[in-house]
Amino acid sequence: MVCDPEPIVSLNVGGQKFTTSRETLCKDGSSMLARMFSGALPSRRDEKGRVFLDRDPKHFRLILNYLRDGDICLPVCSVELQEILHEALFYQLDGLRLMVSSQERWLPNSAVQLRTSISEQLQNDCQLQNAVDLIVDCAFGTAPYKDTSQIPAQSTCVDVAVRESAYNPLHPQNQLQQQDETLYVAFQQRIQIKGETKCELFDAKHESHLLHHDGQLSYDPKPYGVDHACRFHIKTMQVYRHHCVSALSAKHQRWRDCALYIVKNINAVKWGLDLCGFRDVAIPVHSMQVNSTTDGAQSAVLVNIRFSVQLAL
Repeated sequence: MVCDPEPIVSLNVGGQKFTTSRETLCKDGSSMLARMFSGALPSRRDEKGRVFLDRDPKHFRLILNYLRDGDICLPVCSVELQEILHEALFYQLDGLRLMVSSQERWLPNSAVQLRTSISEQLQNDCQLQNAVDLIVDCAFGTAPYKDTSQIPAQSTCVDVAVRESAYNPLHPQNQLQQQDETLYVAFQQRIQIKGETKCELFDAKHESHLLHHDGQLSYDPKPYGVDHACRFHIKTMQVYRHHCVSALSAKHQRWRDCALYIVKNINAVKWGLDLCGFRDVAIPVHSMQVNSTTDGAQSAVLVNIRFSVQLAL
């Protein structure tokens, strides 16, 4: 998660001013605050230009302390614990949610509050909404559902798989010796989301664009939007991201984003499906491999994710 370099941030939380650093706000990369201050989510501003959060500021100091230190002293009062849990769900802080939920003195008697919080997430978090819609669509048909009574009562399962790999490396004599990097000729990408009513499949081979100059091979800079003089500085991971991420169609990008979001935010997705009226929701993960480098092998696996979404009405 990459945040704006401006170090100090002023926030207006329900009319109360807070000042902190972007580094603190981005500590938990999967949280709503980190995605907001990295530009992935839109933000509102007040008349003084401060980021505005329409929330009760009562527990926001505790939220910031949790992000700073990774740990906090929780109150004894069960009502306050329920309020903090509500805020942890809204800000998508799974670590804080688990800390509150593990307190023996806390009793889960605020189901309405929890559902309200997830409802707010579904409205404010497009990634969560897209993930829930895609699962329901593949499992039961057209999504989104506002009334689950129209869906046939049954148990079902949606299988999701994303596999991306670089393969067929060039002979070592053709490698860029000054970078000691293996050039890969092609990338294989497969995205599959299979449910009872629909199976979405994208299976493609992406060819690298190579350039031969003065006895050396390098990636041709033109397709990757860089200057010709920088061709020796193009890395295999840049080429991979171009083919398997940036150049995807909007539909295939949505499938890929949803799969990665679900496997990284399992609890939020389970709550979202529960809010939609489903029960017995389980998301067993069979494989979760995401690499940031290639190792020069004959076939370097960069992403290998497989999981199932089980649910019933």
